[in-house]
Amino acid sequence: MYYSRQLSLFDTPEAVSEPLNVPTFAQFLDEFFWPDKRGLRHTTLDSYRYSIKNYILPVFGDVPINRITYPDVQRMINGCRTYKTAKRARDTLSAVLGHACNDLHLLSINVASGRFVYPPKALRDEPFYGIVLTDFTQIVRYIEMIHRYAPNTDVERATVLGFCFGLRPSETFGLDCESIDFDSMTLRIKQAYTAGSHTIELHDCKTPESRRTLPVYGYARDLIGSLSVCGSGPWVRNYYGNRANPKHTSRRLKELRDRYKLPRITFETMRHSFATAALRGGMDVASLSLWLGHSSSSTTLKHYAKPTAEDLRNDADRIDGLCRTVDDGDAIPYDQLSHLLRKTISDLLNDKVSPCPHQMAS
Repeated sequence: MYYSRQLSLFDTPEAVSEPLNVPTFAQFLDEFFWPDKRGLRHTTLDSYRYSIKNYILPVFGDVPINRITYPDVQRMINGCRTYKTAKRARDTLSAVLGHACNDLHLLSINVASGRFVYPPKALRDEPFYGIVLTDFTQIVRYIEMIHRYAPNTDVERATVLGFCFGLRPSETFGLDCESIDFDSMTLRIKQAYTAGSHTIELHDCKTPESRRTLPVYGYARDLIGSLSVCGSGPWVRNYYGNRANPKHTSRRLKELRDRYKLPRITFETMRHSFATAALRGGMDVASLSLWLGHSSSSTTLKHYAKPTAEDLRNDADRIDGLCRTVDDGDAIPYDQLSHLLRKTISDLLNDKVSPCPHQMAS
């Protein structure tokens, strides 16, 4: 029988007399999943291939796809050493089985879409991708250090965009000089540039919301104007004038940090630093979400608000100051206030006009 006719038959093969040709997980990948997913971005395909090769195929390679069960998925997760690895493997397996279930209708349920127990998250002294700065004073100082040690290089140009506009690294490396308009003081994000395991490509932005136009404010304008870049071509370019490879520029940034003992800032955490500093500086969450190109404000709050313990102590000091500035000269003792409130309510019920409590107290 053709696979496309086996929707309910896969789950209840005993209900039919005709033998079913149910593919194994490995066969389904080769015959259906990979051919149907050629259009995915290479970074997504690289992530899928890594998880499938190292964690999924060793467990499910020879198993018919309709015989994969919830306990089997949990067993695969238990074989992963870290939370991140286990979560990525489960997400990849869910994508494969979801294709069989929702797109091809070969299965009635996706067993990998349930809730599972993962290894505990590792406690780190600092975030995995690097340190997040939490105010613009720290950001300005870091930009100045990069300018001192690597002036007018691909590292400085990428740093200016990452810190001043909170762009995704792929947006930073995909930006062209023509997208920066000093007449209208705007910066247009319309493409991205990413490097995978074997390929590097220029493509559309991550989401429709990522295509956006940002205002160029004075400090950013001065920094951009100080960098000697011609008016056309890629903004972040290598020694030969071509668009810089994100991996190569990231490696040069790491070498710079190691040489001069700079904090472990990466192009990923520059975006997080901008968002955190903007929120703490009073920027509205909805406005920041549009600025970052997010489809939802919840994403901004969940992933880009990174206060530190020192920030919380500073907030506590501000709260303490606000509490101490309250003028209690006109405060009314609780027992007197309670009596006045009862009397006011009684007067209102009796249609009497009553003065306000402060007037009554005087």
